[in-house]
Amino acid sequence: MAGLICERLASGMSLRQACDLPGMPVEDTVYGWVRKIPEFAQAYFWARTVQARRRFDHVWEIAEAATPETAFAARVKIDAARWQALRLAPKRYGDKVAEDGEGGRPQVNVFIQKFGEDEAQPL
Repeated sequence: MAGLICERLASGMSLRQACDLPGMPVEDTVYGWVRKIPEFAQAYFWARTVQARRRFDHVWEIAEAATPETAFAARVKIDAARWQALRLAPKRYGDKVAEDGEGGRPQVNVFIQKFGEDEAQPL
């Protein structure tokens, strides 16, 4: 049953939609499993990540199908899908730059490789 929930989430269903199907547990039970069963929590968060990717990919399909007549409705759908993708996978779809560097600035890693004269190629 836990596997079915994760499959349904990954396919794009909301948790409410999955739990409303016959024979499925209520949402509170699923959240309890997430808290108490590490293996299920890992599968659940993986399913949510896949769900976010699907939602984000769907944004392009909505934009491509939009016409001047449907542009406003398409924009609402796109904004909702982007918002949900951001909430499901903020590190992947967030706008904020990670501030891991000194003084709250973004950390930049620079890799320098020294070439010998025989390896150097003029540009």
